[in-house]
Amino acid sequence: MIENAGAAVTTPRRVLMVCPRFAPSSAPDMHRVRLALPWLPEFGWSATVLCVDAQFVPVPQDPLLVAGIPDDVTIHRTKAIPLKWTRRLGFGSLTVRSLRYLRAEGDKLLRQKSFDLVYFSTTEFGVFSLGPRWLSRYGVPYVLDYQDPWITDYYQKHQISPPGGRLKYRLFQTMAKLREPSIVRQAAHITAVSATYAEQLCDRYSLPQHALTTLPFGGTSTDFETVARENVSNPVFQPQDGLQHWLYAGVAGPYMKTAVMAILKAFQLALHIDPHRFERVRMHFVGTDYAIDGQAQARILPIARELGLLQYVHEQTARIPYFQVVRCLMDADALIMPGSDDPGYTASKICPYILARKPLLTVFHEARSVCDIMKSCNSGVLVQFRANAATDEIAAQILKKWFLEKGYERQPSTDWQAFEPYTARHMTKVLAAVFSEAAANGSRHGSSV
Repeated sequence: MIENAGAAVTTPRRVLMVCPRFAPSSAPDMHRVRLALPWLPEFGWSATVLCVDAQFVPVPQDPLLVAGIPDDVTIHRTKAIPLKWTRRLGFGSLTVRSLRYLRAEGDKLLRQKSFDLVYFSTTEFGVFSLGPRWLSRYGVPYVLDYQDPWITDYYQKHQISPPGGRLKYRLFQTMAKLREPSIVRQAAHITAVSATYAEQLCDRYSLPQHALTTLPFGGTSTDFETVARENVSNPVFQPQDGLQHWLYAGVAGPYMKTAVMAILKAFQLALHIDPHRFERVRMHFVGTDYAIDGQAQARILPIARELGLLQYVHEQTARIPYFQVVRCLMDADALIMPGSDDPGYTASKICPYILARKPLLTVFHEARSVCDIMKSCNSGVLVQFRANAATDEIAAQILKKWFLEKGYERQPSTDWQAFEPYTARHMTKVLAAVFSEAAANGSRHGSSV
């Protein structure tokens, strides 16, 4: 792992950052690039962004995301095949719809301008295939960013229906197994949000550990300043209406069912113990399913219905623009964050939750990086669980720490010095060091990185 960035240089080196979903698209996988852009020049790098025009990306748009990008960053936006056409053929993959356009624009940029490096930061893994092409044609090394695993047996092992259905998912996994080995082995370096993802790649391809860097998403207080300055609205709930609003904003896939069930069971128990105290609580779950075109499924309400909690639990499957999410974090009386039962999963949103400075409940598998962050920064109530832990056991811990000990009322005493390594600036410092090593040493893992 690369830990120290070199000093800034007079003439910055140039990186082409490939991020198909980018501002103003409010997509989770664009934040790595967005958060790095203001800080890269400090560490000797000038960035150009290559993305797909937001009109072809079916996620909420937020103009403020564009307003926060430094003026000296050039953004090249490409076309894509319209989703309404490909849906008729049974697919909506942004990779399939945009790859030839990204390839053509990238070819043009690399022919016309001198770049030291290409950085792919996206969960559209098929776009990674452009790395070997550009390395071969233009001699520019590339770095891959793994925000999720490309190859995974999670859904098969847990007998859970994967996104898009089993047949389509099996097809994409088959393609991944054919394409990933060569793409990974030719990369100059790999960043991964989770140490587990990095370890999996090392084991799968016999890579040296120094070929990968674990790099969680950072956070910035600037986003909160933007919301206050621009008077961004809250579309989810009305603050100061006499109710206690608790919020989770983010996807809530089937892999989070254990944590969600435990939280709601603990709340059910708390209601029986002290109904007067908790009858004003409203739990809001927003943006829980990334599916579009009416295919979204409620993930939380079926559990709430089973437990008789429908009047206390509100779920909105559709996502909302990013800065409206930040407004909701600021307005909430408390924040809740259920985690996945997959040990490799990491919550990229943990830093904004901490920066919101609100009572915070996190319920995560004990092997996750979120647990380390919460413990080192003392940023709220942490409930850890082991693999195959009984839901009632987890609920008992939540009942004690969050409800009976009144964790929902306590402002976290966050150690901001301990939080500094998780800021966007520090994460960009590490990323710039990765860039410098990769650009200097080329594309062979074993001898160069």
